[in-house]
Amino acid sequence: MSPVRGCYNPVIAGLLGENDRLPHDEIEGRKSFHHQIVFHMSAIKLEEFEQSFA
Repeated sequence: MSPVRGCYNPVIAGLLGENDRLPHDEIEGRKSFHHQIVFHMSAIKLEEFEQSFA
């Protein structure tokens, strides 16, 4: 696992847990968690991409 994944994985896992605890009818709350998760996953990919050229 890359160092950046080690940094972000606990954050993403926490967001997934919070998302799972929301009632299914709380669509806006779930969307918010989904956006945050995608943001963090994109940050991981960008960092790994940049490191591949270093």
